[in-house]
Amino acid sequence: MRDLQKKIVEYEHVLPEIDPKEEIRKTIDFLKGYLKANPFLKSYVLGISGGQDSTLTGKLCQMAISEMREETGEDYKFIAVRLPYGVQNDAADAQDAVDFIKPDVDLIENIKSGVDAVVKTLEDTGVAITDFNKGNIKARERMVVQYAIAGANNGAVVGTDHAAENFSGFYTKYGDGAADLTPLFRLDKRQGKALLKELGCPEHLYLKAPTADLEEEKPDLPDEEALGVTYNEVDDYLEGREVSDAAAEQIEKLWKKSEHKRHLPVTILMIFIKSKVKKGGPGGPPFCLAVVGCVVLRGPQSMSTRSDFVWICPQSMSTGPIFAGNCPQSMSTGLIFVENCPQSMSTGLIFVGNRPE
Repeated sequence: MRDLQKKIVEYEHVLPEIDPKEEIRKTIDFLKGYLKANPFLKSYVLGISGGQDSTLTGKLCQMAISEMREETGEDYKFIAVRLPYGVQNDAADAQDAVDFIKPDVDLIENIKSGVDAVVKTLEDTGVAITDFNKGNIKARERMVVQYAIAGANNGAVVGTDHAAENFSGFYTKYGDGAADLTPLFRLDKRQGKALLKELGCPEHLYLKAPTADLEEEKPDLPDEEALGVTYNEVDDYLEGREVSDAAAEQIEKLWKKSEHKRHLPVTILMIFIKSKVKKGGPGGPPFCLAVVGCVVLRGPQSMSTRSDFVWICPQSMSTGPIFAGNCPQSMSTGLIFVENCPQSMSTGLIFVGNRPE
């Protein structure tokens, strides 16, 4: 395996083989765990496009919400919202996705007037908006609407980001890349298809060519054309398999170019960090602020983000898919395994082992 490939695979947490049933159960439990950890939340909100990712995420959200209602007797609900800009070319697929998901609430909010108003306001002041830029405005307007709906329903916004998009930053900053939780993180494209097949989804919803469809000058532009590499090649790479040099070089180029999207926001404290590895303990820095896959060894105070391994760290505040070992004080969110942790404040899908209290 190429050196950078190993790093990317570790960051994205993609397994070479999965059990679709197990991943479905794991994801539902994660979605339920987030609600249990945040009892003020009573709904999930998700934009439905009619493509593979939102169809899968939506189905899993509805399954989780249905189980929560049955188990607690409380009024939890899943809100699916279609967000066309004018007339959606694949509106029939979006309807088919909704029919498959069977959400508690089905909304259609057309974003055209909001997007056009923003573009006009900017152009009236001399700001030229390209078609590509307008596409990003569309994505951000969709997220504005989703958060407004969530705010009106004590809800959290669910994102559809997964490994085969995350590696390349194939999403809009603070647009479809903005969400409270992303349950598909760790899965690649073919694995998502396997989950939908297991769930009995109509094949045309996950066999269709994926497209963001944001640019009017390039309608229905396939993702693979925009990326310059096929999803089969991406999935092989993320699963640790061998791909052609050309495919690997393109994937790694996209990874490097989009790294800024995976570390938001950047603060002044992060600017001076040059090394990927920081060591604390005697003779080392008493405080380690680590980003980008940082390995922290015996650091007395560690605040870590992203795909970090934190070991023998007495004070750890961590987010992301993290393994924290022998950590007496841990405040953690996300998909986390916390072992030998006497004081743990945690949310998300978490395994707490050997916890005395």
